[in-house]
Amino acid sequence: MIILKFIFNIKMKSITYDNFFKVLTGCFLLSLTIESKAEEAFLSDVESGETKSTPLGVRQQSIKRMVAELENQFTDLAKLIQEENPEQATKLVDAFKTSKDLLLEKRMDDITKLLDLSKLDSANEEQKKTIDDIKGLIEFLLKDDSEKDRIKKEVEKLKRWKAEIESLIQDESELKDESELRAEKDKVLEEMDRNIAELKKLIDKQKNIKDATEKESVNGIESLDKIADDQNQLRKDTEKLQDLLSKEDENSNSDKDEESDESEPSDLIKDAIDDQKLAEKKLGEGKGKLAADAESKAIDNMQKALNDLEEERNRVAGIDPEDLEGLKEGQKETADKTAQLSQNIDEENKSDEGSNQQQDPLKEGQEKAQDAIDSAKEKMDSASGQLAQGKPGQAAQQQKDAIEDLNRARDEIDKQLDELQQQEKMEALVQLEQMFSEMLEKQRQGSSKVLVLDEKRKIQDGRLKRADRIELRSVEILERKLSEKSEEAVNLLNDEGSSVVVRNVVEGMQNDLLAIADMVDGNETGVFVQRSQKEVELTLQELIDAVKIAQKMEEQKQDQQNQQQNQQNQQNQQQNLLPPSAELKLLRLTQLRINRRTVDFEMQLNNEEVKNDVLKRQVNEVTILQKKVTESARELAARGQQPLESEID
Repeated sequence: MIILKFIFNIKMKSITYDNFFKVLTGCFLLSLTIESKAEEAFLSDVESGETKSTPLGVRQQSIKRMVAELENQFTDLAKLIQEENPEQATKLVDAFKTSKDLLLEKRMDDITKLLDLSKLDSANEEQKKTIDDIKGLIEFLLKDDSEKDRIKKEVEKLKRWKAEIESLIQDESELKDESELRAEKDKVLEEMDRNIAELKKLIDKQKNIKDATEKESVNGIESLDKIADDQNQLRKDTEKLQDLLSKEDENSNSDKDEESDESEPSDLIKDAIDDQKLAEKKLGEGKGKLAADAESKAIDNMQKALNDLEEERNRVAGIDPEDLEGLKEGQKETADKTAQLSQNIDEENKSDEGSNQQQDPLKEGQEKAQDAIDSAKEKMDSASGQLAQGKPGQAAQQQKDAIEDLNRARDEIDKQLDELQQQEKMEALVQLEQMFSEMLEKQRQGSSKVLVLDEKRKIQDGRLKRADRIELRSVEILERKLSEKSEEAVNLLNDEGSSVVVRNVVEGMQNDLLAIADMVDGNETGVFVQRSQKEVELTLQELIDAVKIAQKMEEQKQDQQNQQQNQQNQQNQQQNLLPPSAELKLLRLTQLRINRRTVDFEMQLNNEEVKNDVLKRQVNEVTILQKKVTESARELAARGQQPLESEID
């Protein structure tokens, strides 16, 4: 009590946040001492027949008062540090709410009553549960999320910068296109007229083929087969025009947003080509009606493309090459946005340096990105000057160079994002390995207890003594906590973008743990329960092995990327947490486990005495898991990824 008041009175000026929570650890250790004393007293009572409950009850009440004051300190301390450390203040408030939800004070009163009544077995069991809850609260308070939060904030910052850079690239690309158009208006119009004339010819030919298809549909497959040859030739001519338009689109729109909803004329013609292919196929099959329908769709898409080309041609024809004022203003506005982005990057980096004393390993790459942005801004200013002088052709060259600088900045940002995502992935893998290893150790303890209790039951005429039932109750609690831990793993897998293979395995294990807990709650300790526990152990070991493979592969991948810095084209694609080989191995082992469980279930179902709701639920859950395994296998096959030799263990 004195320690707590001392900490509160110094108002966090000479003691760290973590040190405050170590007091709670002290409370936990003191609770452990009480538990030990209770066990000693119990043994003494068994030997002497005496009841010594009052001293233990008094000490338990002192722990209760300490916890009550700790709860008060949570809210008071949260108010003190709210301004300087709002995140930690929020954590304190959450801890207070959790403590209230756990009913720690009431439960300690109940333990005191049990101690005073010399019900030491029951008191000991309640103390174990309370200690576990206090330990969980300590872990929550002492958990350091600073590195994870730092990476998350850094990723969000870089993504925001990247979005702004891409917006600038879009704006500058449009300005460049307009500058080139004014510099070579006559040439542009000539090309557009040529393309429009060619498309009109293709549309007329497609209409003639459609009329012929409708006319010859009644004459059988031989007549339609000849039309299929004409359709084939028309498709090839259409593909030539589509290639030409695509190249023009690449030259003018190479840096525009690929996710734009607007269809280019070349895209519409590509759709028409797909319709022509279908028409050609149906003509060859003698299905004139279906061929005519496909030809109609081809004509519609070609006509839409023609309308777009003519509309753009009219816009270009109406442009005055001498009128550059609007372009100049647009270029100035884009240059100002670029300068603002550079300033924002500089300010955010300085702010990060002030809050983080460690050297940022990504700083060099971000400085390169900022230098490229500054270079792009200089070229934009130059382009603005060229436009002011009536030189759109020279302005277009400066704008092209500015776009290259912005692309270089975006590439640097992508490299930083890729590196941070790899850090997140490695952290997740390490966390999963630790989580699964701890679960495996605890599951082995629970399995061992069930095995021992089942042996006791055999020599005790199939019955368990009260102390044995209390021990079995602790196994039930353990299995339920492991099920909750499995849910934490599923949440982590969801956060890190893992494939459904791993999630399905962990979710299946979570269901198995709940089923084991329910069976143990029914005082079951037989072979079926033991085999179920062994299957959980095998699952955890397989998950640990898969995670280790993933860690090894991630390290190899990072080494390869250090040697090949330029191969970053696919870094924005969502990557699975595990490599294909690990997923495939895990999938195979899961199928083998389902096969074993199916045999176990069949044996149990043949025994009329053991048919119950838990078993029926398990059968239903393994059926669902089998469907998920099948879906996962199809996903892996569709993904078409072959494991590398270095992945194969």
